[in-house]
Amino acid sequence: MRLSTILFLITSAFVNAQMYIPADPADLLFAEEKIMVGGEDPGSLMVRPVVPVSTKSTSPWSLRIRNELFYNSDSPNLENTSDRWIGKGGSYFTAANIAYNSKYFFGSIEPYYFVSQNQDYTEPDRINLFNNLNDNRPHGETPYTSIGLREIQFYINFKGFGGGYSNANMWWGPGLHNSLMISNNTTGFGHLVLGTINEKRYKNWGFNGRYVFSELGKGSKNKPYFAGFIADATYFSLPIVTLGFSRILLSGGTNTSYAISRSEAAFLPFQILSIDSKSGAKIYNRPIEQTYTGYLNFRFPKSGVVLFFEWGRNEGPIDFNDLVLAPDHSDAFIIGLRKYGLFDNINLFIAVEYANIAHGALWKTRETHDWYSNPQFEYNTYNGRHWAAHSGPDSDDFLLLIGYTKDGFAVIPSFNYERHGLTHSFVPTYEEADSVVDDRVLGEQYLGEERTIYRGDGKIAEAKFEFRCDIRYRYKKYRFSMIYEYEHVLNYRFVDSDESKSNRSGNVFWFSLEKDFTNIIDNWFRN
Repeated sequence: MRLSTILFLITSAFVNAQMYIPADPADLLFAEEKIMVGGEDPGSLMVRPVVPVSTKSTSPWSLRIRNELFYNSDSPNLENTSDRWIGKGGSYFTAANIAYNSKYFFGSIEPYYFVSQNQDYTEPDRINLFNNLNDNRPHGETPYTSIGLREIQFYINFKGFGGGYSNANMWWGPGLHNSLMISNNTTGFGHLVLGTINEKRYKNWGFNGRYVFSELGKGSKNKPYFAGFIADATYFSLPIVTLGFSRILLSGGTNTSYAISRSEAAFLPFQILSIDSKSGAKIYNRPIEQTYTGYLNFRFPKSGVVLFFEWGRNEGPIDFNDLVLAPDHSDAFIIGLRKYGLFDNINLFIAVEYANIAHGALWKTRETHDWYSNPQFEYNTYNGRHWAAHSGPDSDDFLLLIGYTKDGFAVIPSFNYERHGLTHSFVPTYEEADSVVDDRVLGEQYLGEERTIYRGDGKIAEAKFEFRCDIRYRYKKYRFSMIYEYEHVLNYRFVDSDESKSNRSGNVFWFSLEKDFTNIIDNWFRN
């Protein structure tokens, strides 16, 4: 049977052709085949959110109301959940998303309320480099509540080009489980957008590009500037090939002696080596953090296969000599495959993905600017979690996902193996008061105080195994979902000396109900 039949079975159940596609990885699975089979599609999925093209046959309005219940038996462990930070105990999230889409304007807003019991648990004691992973506790309130407006988007659109303001989560790149640059792992932050609102087509080519600028607000202690762009080009042939490039620079903030202006920070992504202050002094990478990636995405519509590779570096000025002599210096990559119509069964699909963000092999003997490891910018975090790859610095992450879908029903089990501290396995050790400490610089000894020190002699990384089962069902205007996740951590906090302290397990149950009220609001405005 043709792959277009799979398109109908999967996407008709979960993705409307004119629906706004957010940064949530699940939406990538259910929407990706629209590009693979050609014809009418929502545009490139390498840059999300994807704003739909307005047509006369569809309502300009949409309204969806969602309620979600969570129960977590242990520490937080869910990734890519945006504003939902699921602490220990019960949690509840409710939101109403209203959007309007016309020929020249797109707008959306989502009032929400979230509350978590946030019960006490044994919070991991690690070096600062790993203190922003998803099992840490950035919010100490019990209960923890959050209320506000999310998914705010206001874009002026003229023939696919435009700009505006948004605080919606973004996702850059071809990955399903991780993104090297930016993902929906934490709360979305307010930013200005310029570029293509949806993909532009010229003959067999598609072009997509966006520039983003933000001054990170209340979710950041240091409040640095965030400026970056992503651009890609797609050639529609057999296979369909997408080539893209992205670059992000962090600068300024309260934790630096260099005062950079908004205009200087805004133009950083378009400069090659340095910026000039008003006095003419050149400032290089510290206090500026730069990450850039390139990616290739191949889609084979006849076989239902998607292959992709993303590679990038985290460093100061672009140094081509360093790139040749030390190709693993501050690099990272994501590689993956997705196959729809597995074993010639129109209801099956599979995804395999591996991300490697380990420090370079020579990190002990030479300066290296590794991914998400700059404390000046809070290790690339916002609201207590990493806003790019959720596995964080010096990590790798493997995902295997198998899905079944038919007649509005989908079940998607997945397995995830994630490691932290591949080269920085520092073991926390309690040191009692009056311990003898050797001062190697002065050649003296003194009595130390009560404290926790970190020995850099850890033998193995911290490892996390997760099993997840995602069940979804659509009935008329209702969407039901139930997600169960089991997590087991080995060498927890890099404490490999006591088995009772070095292992941890937890369970999360997640129930969701969403109702589409678009017809009601459309009739109300028409009348």
